[in-house]
Amino acid sequence: MHFTVYLVFGLAFTLTAFRQSHQAQCNGCCNKGNYVEINEPRRSNQSIWKPGQVALCDRALPWGWYRFNSHVGGKMPTTVANPNHCGTIAPIWLQGTHPQNDAKVTVKACVNFFNINGGCAQSFDVDIKDCAGNFFVYYLRPTYSCSLAYCAGKRT
Repeated sequence: MHFTVYLVFGLAFTLTAFRQSHQAQCNGCCNKGNYVEINEPRRSNQSIWKPGQVALCDRALPWGWYRFNSHVGGKMPTTVANPNHCGTIAPIWLQGTHPQNDAKVTVKACVNFFNINGGCAQSFDVDIKDCAGNFFVYYLRPTYSCSLAYCAGKRT
């Protein structure tokens, strides 16, 4: 009961703060040194979080450009990431498509809290840059709480 009340209060309280955004200027964001590499295979949407494990948490992640470069894959999923996947309790996935031809796009990122609202209980914008067709970089923001983390990759 207390958990449910806290979760509902937490969702309502943080909606406004979570929607704040920064303007993402690329300015060479595809160049090594202008993005941070994240090599964490537990971010795969095939990775199931189990009670007793420490859930991935992106609360301390500074605003900025990131490249996922784990062996499980370097793309954020564009289909619903199930709860308790991606090494965390509430995974973050993209509702949109990745750019092509060196383009930069803004897409909606969704936080899946227990499949509320079709897996998109909360949302915010994420910028994605196609880096010459070789990889993608994402302009990410910190999450407002732990047990929320960005998904990337689909292999195990």
